[in-house]
Amino acid sequence: MKYVLFLFLTVAGFSSMAQSGAEAKLPPNEKFDASHVFWRFSIGKHEDKTIIQAIATIEDGWHIFSTDPGGDGSLTATQIEIDELQKFKTPIEIENGEGWIEHHLEGIGSVKYFEKQAVFTSKFVAPSTIKTFTGNVHFQICNDVMCMAPTSKAFTLSLKK
Repeated sequence: MKYVLFLFLTVAGFSSMAQSGAEAKLPPNEKFDASHVFWRFSIGKHEDKTIIQAIATIEDGWHIFSTDPGGDGSLTATQIEIDELQKFKTPIEIENGEGWIEHHLEGIGSVKYFEKQAVFTSKFVAPSTIKTFTGNVHFQICNDVMCMAPTSKAFTLSLKK
């Protein structure tokens, strides 16, 4: 019984030390969720291609990674997924807008990310019968202290007739 009690108190002690250490590293009055990025979506046509833009407005002190973030492979690239195109296996070109920052991080390497605003443009040829597109933009938001878990923002867009 003494050993069980000793083991329980030891684990509880380490657990409370780990929690208090993690809290000490967080900036005061900071909430860590995807609300630091606000998304707007638009759709249009150019020649035979449908174009969807995902525009992120990013709060100061936060950033999101490009579609090719670089680094050591541990970073989450921003991706746009369009549900209606999956059954057609339609290739989608996704381009980063201008203004990305390239920065070297110790132990990770050269990384590419956006601050303040990011524009991601997806271009594809879709069957003319499809006028409404649903999908998700997958992204990860980080600050200088930590990165949040990757998350998604859903969208539904319709082409004007």
